[in-house]
Amino acid sequence: MKIMKIFSIIILFLLASFSFLPIIVSFGTSFMTLEESYKVPPKIFPTNPVLSNWIRLFSLEEITGELTETYEYGKEARSGRILIDNLFNSILISLTTAFTSILISIPVVYITIRFKFRGYSLIPLSALLIYMFPSIILIVPVYILDVNLGLIDTYVGLLIPYLILTVPFIVWFLRAYFINFPWELEEAALIDGCSRLRALYEVILWLALPGLITAWLYAFVMAWGEFNFALIITGSSTKTVPIKLLQFVQQHHVNWPVLMAGCLIYSFPIIIIFYAIEKYFIAGLLTGSIKG
Repeated sequence: MKIMKIFSIIILFLLASFSFLPIIVSFGTSFMTLEESYKVPPKIFPTNPVLSNWIRLFSLEEITGELTETYEYGKEARSGRILIDNLFNSILISLTTAFTSILISIPVVYITIRFKFRGYSLIPLSALLIYMFPSIILIVPVYILDVNLGLIDTYVGLLIPYLILTVPFIVWFLRAYFINFPWELEEAALIDGCSRLRALYEVILWLALPGLITAWLYAFVMAWGEFNFALIITGSSTKTVPIKLLQFVQQHHVNWPVLMAGCLIYSFPIIIIFYAIEKYFIAGLLTGSIKG
């Protein structure tokens, strides 16, 4: 029994180490010079760590991609305060997507559960039809829609496809969460004189907070890491961080140290948010997985 336990611990340790390997490599590369990042064989940790890659991401100086006279790879676009603007764009569109998805999904779920009408059970299933097809096929129609509405390089133009991607899943998830909800509590609130809207806000939503936070986190993460729609819809004023980091990938070379530093910076908000609401997230997943 002890041998099996030790063996299991070793396997789990190896799996965890393998999962953290990309983060370790990214961290080590972010402290390398550009010359060192191109050495063969590659290294995980730098010989002489430098902070210039992290500093340059938030400076107003132009980041160059020059290695030596032998390796002249040109220059990337300007960074500096622009990256801060891109972080603001990513945070704004991700928060807006998350909260808007929840606001749209809650009435849909409530109506399909509390009011019986012809075809009410088909709404959650039809909402999932969009996931039968890859999201890439939506790029052309969404782009045409945004062009006709004048929404290219606007937050609203990017919000439309994000809601298309998040709302169906959240409707399905919350319906599984609410299907066995103790609705007697709502009926008691109605008897005490509450309106349906007040009972929904003061009773139901507070009790369903773990599920709502889980759905909110899903929408936030999806918008935070989305690339394809942001690439074609955003412009100079609404560009998100993933599109900004693409500028460090040039035709003939990649500025790996600066790119890895930018990726790590971009991952910090997700890590902070997840650990802040971890207990609600796990509770929401467990409850939603056994209901419905």
